[in-house]
Amino acid sequence: MGFEHEYILENRTQPRGVHVVLGFSCAGKSTYIRHLVTNDREFETASPVYEHMFRSGLRSALKSGDLFHMDISAVQDSRGDDRTGGLAGRVHDHPLFSRVFEAGHEITVDVLVAPRSEIRSRIERRDYLGLGWGMDNAVGTYPREYKLARLNYMDLTRRYLIWQDYLRRNSVSHRFLWSVDQSFRHLDCWDDAQRVLDN
Repeated sequence: MGFEHEYILENRTQPRGVHVVLGFSCAGKSTYIRHLVTNDREFETASPVYEHMFRSGLRSALKSGDLFHMDISAVQDSRGDDRTGGLAGRVHDHPLFSRVFEAGHEITVDVLVAPRSEIRSRIERRDYLGLGWGMDNAVGTYPREYKLARLNYMDLTRRYLIWQDYLRRNSVSHRFLWSVDQSFRHLDCWDDAQRVLDN
């Protein structure tokens, strides 16, 4: 599938609504959020929000100015139970999808990608949920085996594709970034992102 360039944000400004950093587990989302807040003046007043804050009750909704960490490896069925089968799921299967994309916010998105082999290596080396920065839950134990199983069972490129297709069809402003050694390379289009994922 091609990618319409008009939906890429070439000159990012701090969103008036909610800015979502979206990607598979260990794609570089937390590192990128820290980079935006500490190195990009346009995001220095943004409020980083992580999924665990909803699970723990620290947050019940997003608000304008939030910078939201969204892990697309998270999939639930209509009963709220984790799926144990399938290939890619749907965007609506994400447990917080409606609170992000159906809550009336103005949304902009950065999609973080990395080669499947690199994501696997990062998962295998990871011990804690967060980086120890902000509210990213550095003390929580990272569910390494669960995430490896999720990576093994999902078609990673297809999982990203269904999100790219949703963003494109709904004219949600978004761009793709390749996370490499704690740096981030802007990619021109979905085709470039797919080539990274397929490595």
